[in-house]
Amino acid sequence: MIVVIVNVEERAELLAAADVTAISDVADQLIALHGEPLVISPPETALVALDVREPVESIRFRVGDVLVTRAEVDMSGHAGWAIRPGDDHLGALAAAICAAVGDSGIAGADLVDSLCARTSVLTAAADQAEWADVITTRVEFEELD
Repeated sequence: MIVVIVNVEERAELLAAADVTAISDVADQLIALHGEPLVISPPETALVALDVREPVESIRFRVGDVLVTRAEVDMSGHAGWAIRPGDDHLGALAAAICAAVGDSGIAGADLVDSLCARTSVLTAAADQAEWADVITTRVEFEELD
């Protein structure tokens, strides 16, 4: 199953979810192809607020803070930025390299798109498995006439 990445946001989401070993392997291939990136912002870890919207009344509220790592690079004159959950310096740097190449469409973008397609399939399967577990807790109500 091939997933066509249509925008930068979808690519960023998939790079954030990609397996760290897989994304590092692709980043290594891109470095071999384009040379070492210029690190604009080295990987740094921070907390970001997680807000959600309550679905009935559309009230927004803060759930808590989430630990993330972000990085920014320049790869052959193309900027790339990434953020990954947790304390993942290697993954954030690799994702930024992949974002620079994938977002600009330069040589190696097909490697990034392939990684994103594999990640999309894996996350969809994980989501489906999670829903299969959760569905057993569903409560069905009987309508009274």
